[in-house]
Amino acid sequence: MNKPETRLRLDYFIDPSLRLYQDPKAFCFNSDSAALALFAPSVKGKRVAEIGCNNGAILLYLDQFSPAFLCGIEIQEQPAELAKYNLSSFAHGDWQIIQGSVNNPDLDLSAGSFDVVLCNPPYFPLPPDKQAQTLTSKERARFEADLNVEGMCLSASRLLRSNGKFACVHRPDRLSELMDALKKAKLCPSRLQIAYDAKSSAASAILLEAVKEGTCAMEIEPPKWYDRTSRPKTGLHPAVTETQSPDEAE
Repeated sequence: MNKPETRLRLDYFIDPSLRLYQDPKAFCFNSDSAALALFAPSVKGKRVAEIGCNNGAILLYLDQFSPAFLCGIEIQEQPAELAKYNLSSFAHGDWQIIQGSVNNPDLDLSAGSFDVVLCNPPYFPLPPDKQAQTLTSKERARFEADLNVEGMCLSASRLLRSNGKFACVHRPDRLSELMDALKKAKLCPSRLQIAYDAKSSAASAILLEAVKEGTCAMEIEPPKWYDRTSRPKTGLHPAVTETQSPDEAE
């Protein structure tokens, strides 16, 4: 597959052996991305979809656990192309990246065809002084111009088979809204973990798993600490020391 027309940085995600390319000028993975990858339910032998896959980092992490199939859905063209390049370069299993809105009925997405759905969505409502068509690529990844909480949950439920699992990461102050949206989408919360930047700080993120059409008691997992000793590792791959093109990094 041809490389995207941009200069990229060879990074690693969680484990230094897990390589992928990122565009430093676009939205890059962060600790919430890593936390969701580590929180994800078992994917062995499962069909997995990620809504808003960006450059494919979480899909690449899950690829090492032998899923039956990985599908990334990304509305922005350049991140979708980079995800395709990353998975074609580093993934071992079967995969597909679909560029477009998860709500577009013309996309090749069969209802009820996935066992696991993941999402690291935009966290913030669109400010009144901003218009969706004027947002930069990074802003589209942060603001709910394309996907809000209710839309995320309804889309995940549509993609999942009965008793399939949905997992997401979001801001703590959106928890009540998220719970309401899950209920409307017939997704039963089954697992919750709260992440903190430090033991003396307020919560910085929530990680939530839900089961489609399930009847389950929610398990509250031990907290995740984003401090210096236990923050999920992300960063520049040790094989390189500066931004370079894919050809230069090989």
